[in-house]
Amino acid sequence: MSKTSAYRLSRLLGNWAVGSGTLAERLERALRNLINDNALPIGSDLPSERLLAEALGTSRGTVTAAYAGLRGSALVESRHGSGHRILRSATFLHIAERPNVSLRGHEGSAPSAIDVSSGSLQPSPVVLDVITSLQGKDLARSVTDVGYLSSGLPHLKWEIARYYCELGLPTQPDNIIITNGAQQAIWLLAGILVRSSDPVLVEAVTYRGALEAFRHGNARLICAPLNGDLRLDLQAMEGLLSRRPKVAYLFSDVSNPLGRTLNQDERAAVCAMLRKHEVFLVEDGSQNELGLTSRLPDTPLAKDLEENRSALIGTMSKLFWGGLRIGWIRAGQGLIKTLTTFKAASDLGNPIIDQAIAAQMFPHIAQARAHRKTELQYHLEQLRYELQRRSRDWSWAEPDGGTALWIRMAGANTVSLRQSALRRNLLLSAGPDFSPEHGFEDSLRLPFVRPIELLRKALDVIEEILETGEQGK
Repeated sequence: MSKTSAYRLSRLLGNWAVGSGTLAERLERALRNLINDNALPIGSDLPSERLLAEALGTSRGTVTAAYAGLRGSALVESRHGSGHRILRSATFLHIAERPNVSLRGHEGSAPSAIDVSSGSLQPSPVVLDVITSLQGKDLARSVTDVGYLSSGLPHLKWEIARYYCELGLPTQPDNIIITNGAQQAIWLLAGILVRSSDPVLVEAVTYRGALEAFRHGNARLICAPLNGDLRLDLQAMEGLLSRRPKVAYLFSDVSNPLGRTLNQDERAAVCAMLRKHEVFLVEDGSQNELGLTSRLPDTPLAKDLEENRSALIGTMSKLFWGGLRIGWIRAGQGLIKTLTTFKAASDLGNPIIDQAIAAQMFPHIAQARAHRKTELQYHLEQLRYELQRRSRDWSWAEPDGGTALWIRMAGANTVSLRQSALRRNLLLSAGPDFSPEHGFEDSLRLPFVRPIELLRKALDVIEEILETGEQGK
């Protein structure tokens, strides 16, 4: 039987404390809803009262009373020394377990909520300029056949191939498949490359959407540790790669969420290890255009690997606009053909007009880069000043790029902090969200691309929770 961790259950419960009745009654109602929706499957074990109380930032008595209510409804059984097991639900709906992450703001949250749980960017002015200048004739050439292009619009694939050639990675259109954003690219690769129990190497802090994709396929996640500067521990990584995991999922440029870019020595070492141990690389380049200083992204690691031993993920979302929903995979032609077959079985291909609009963006890439760099530098400086002004015992490594700071809050439990913040209408992302081992409980990802007035309010709430000791109660 599976056991639901206190961390996972706290995420599934969301803002459970809102509503009528005592705290225990609200928690019981929220747990009952999860059981009835099969988000907590029959036969699975619930976490102990102590661990769940810590994760929710509430008292142990509240959790004990909620469990007692479930027991009284015969939904849960409790045995001394064996914990609490779900016996049945009030419905007979049997569906897959709910994903363990929320990649957008919390749906159903109050309109007045302060949302700093996401580092998503506003649309680039370049997008507005291009769209307003488009005329019907600019898109008409794309409307020429039945419209089912499973691997993507040829003109867009040419633009992406040219883009990688300019970064020093020779690429042909046949090396490209267009996806519905980088998220679909990750799920496609996880579904094709990884089978149940296959070992997959991921960084100790990495993109939570990728963790969910690999977990969905029951992959066995292997954690590549970081050193004190939050950079890859190359010696430890060598030992892990020597065990030949099925896939290594890594960032080379501007990792998510740390914002770290590998330097030239690190890039050479990682490529040498991947070649030596013949490990397939899934290289996430979705944030490669969010560097804070460099004029161009670095050449992808794929340049120094065999074409059939790597897949590179890219997207329009960060540099241009998330609403375009255009991503891609660059890989060997054999893998691209397999990916195309699988993708066609689910969606037959991306909308042609959307792809035609996306292709119009590439001639304006220099302008878009200049805007994003200025925007990121400005917002980062504002948040950095605000944090330094408050003089708290918080620390962070200066990022090479990205949209957020990874802040260590010594002595804090950010899972509990998030729950306390939810009760105050503040949405946060805790460190364990980004950890394959649910570690980094003292760390918080704080996006710096939000308006500084909103960030000040968020910091005020966080400080108040920590100072009043509400966290963990």
